[in-house]
Amino acid sequence: RFEGELQVARLPPEEDGGHQLICTVLDLTERLRQESNVRAAYARSRESETRYRILADYSADWDYWFGPDGRYRYVSPACESVCGQDPEAFMADPDLMQRLVHPDDLPLWNSHRQALDDSCCQAPARRLELRLVRADGEVRWIEHLCRPVRDADGVHAGWRGVNRDITTRKRNELTLEQQRQRADALLALPRLAEGCDEAAFVQQATALTQRLTASE
Repeated sequence: RFEGELQVARLPPEEDGGHQLICTVLDLTERLRQESNVRAAYARSRESETRYRILADYSADWDYWFGPDGRYRYVSPACESVCGQDPEAFMADPDLMQRLVHPDDLPLWNSHRQALDDSCCQAPARRLELRLVRADGEVRWIEHLCRPVRDADGVHAGWRGVNRDITTRKRNELTLEQQRQRADALLALPRLAEGCDEAAFVQQATALTQRLTASE
C-alpha cells in the first residue's frame, strides 16, 4: 500500500470512433515523506525560535543576532535600557552601534569587528569591555561577548552577541582604585616629610593632592 496519484489522459479517437485512455499511477510516497520532514523541521525551528525569543525578550541582557549580510536579524528589548535606543533603531541602522561607542574605545571596537570579518565563521567567542555614550550624554559600560553561529546545515549564519550593562561594577572598581590611591598617598606623607624642609614638603603634598583630585 502506498500514497499515489492517478492521472488519466484521453487519446484522439480511432478511425472506428472508439476511444482510448492512458492511465498513469505516480508513487508519491517519497515526495510526501520529504514534505512531512520539511514541515516537521520548520515546526521545530519555529518552536526553537519562539523559545529563544521568549527568553531573550525578558532577559536583562541585550541579546542580538547579526546576520552575515551585515544587518541585524534580532535585537532584544533590553538594548533600550542600556543605550537608550530601541530594537527598531538597530534593525533600521546596522551602523548605529559604531556611533554609540565612546570615542576612546572606538579603536578597540574597530579592531574587534575587523578580527571578526577576517576570521568569519572560524572565530572563537570574543569578549571585551567598552563604553557607550547615550543620546543624553550618559556613559554606560558594557561587557560585550559574541560568537559565530551556524544553521542546521552548518552554513555560517552570522554572529550571536550579548551586551551586559556593567556600569555599576566599573564605578565600584573606580571608587576602590581612588580609595587605594588615597591610602597610598597618606602612607607616603611621612616619607615625603623626611629630609624636606617645610616649603618643599608643602609643595609635594599639594602636588599629590592635585593628582588625587584629578582622578575623581
